Amino acid sequence: MGAFNHRDSRHGHALIQELAVVRKTLGRLDAKLQESDSEHVPKEDDRELRLALQRIDDDRLTQLALDYAVCVRGLTAPMVSRAWKGELTEEVKEAHRLLLSRLQTLERLAGSPVGRLWLWLQARLRRVFRKPAHVQSLPSSGTNGNRR
Repeated sequence: MGAFNHRDSRHGHALIQELAVVRKTLGRLDAKLQESDSEHVPKEDDRELRLALQRIDDDRLTQLALDYAVCVRGLTAPMVSRAWKGELTEEVKEAHRLLLSRLQTLERLAGSPVGRLWLWLQARLRRVFRKPAHVQSLPSSGTNGNRR
């Protein structure tokens, strides 16, 4: 039991660190949006975010973070039309709200051993039940492969 607790606390600390990376990047994207900064996001920031999301292994957080980043980049692009800017403004607000909510939930869960266990179980179950992306069904052995 002691080994599990030590391993669990190390995993919890690593998870909290990765969530902090996501929060830091979220802050940078927010600042970029507030300043209407058209400069590109540095590749190292982008890489750091993707690596943190990969280590966290939460599909919902990953999708929300990437959606938000795309919206921010779209809004701060140098030649964005007013119509496009209006649409993206609404999308970026919603994406930010959803991302912040998921991030807060994960931070809260990562702070307790039971929460970390819950996150770990969810990730494992998703892996077990996830459908492969591009699976083609093979023809049954009794047919020649032609479907009629």
